[in-house]
Amino acid sequence: MSIDLQPNDLIVVVDEDILDIVPLFLDNQRKALEKMQEDMADRTLLRRAGHSMKGVGGMYGFDWISRFGAVLEGAAEQHPEQIPELLEQLSWYLGEVRYTAGTA
Repeated sequence: MSIDLQPNDLIVVVDEDILDIVPLFLDNQRKALEKMQEDMADRTLLRRAGHSMKGVGGMYGFDWISRFGAVLEGAAEQHPEQIPELLEQLSWYLGEVRYTAGTA
């Protein structure tokens, strides 16, 4: 399972008003990833994390994170065998994504 990348997914244009809190947002996503990797069997944790990512990603302009969260939430509910691959993809994304100030 792979979540498609759109052209603007790896270079995100962030509203200047929230530019200073984006590093904290991304750090929180990395911490959430670590927690999920530590306990991939906790489907409730994974479902909740996916639900949270689905809601918060778009607020910061990171639409891929929102799409990822929706897929993770569904996988936690119905396809737990997909979790390791999904978390690997999230790890890659968080290592590659960049952001810039502008008007989204």
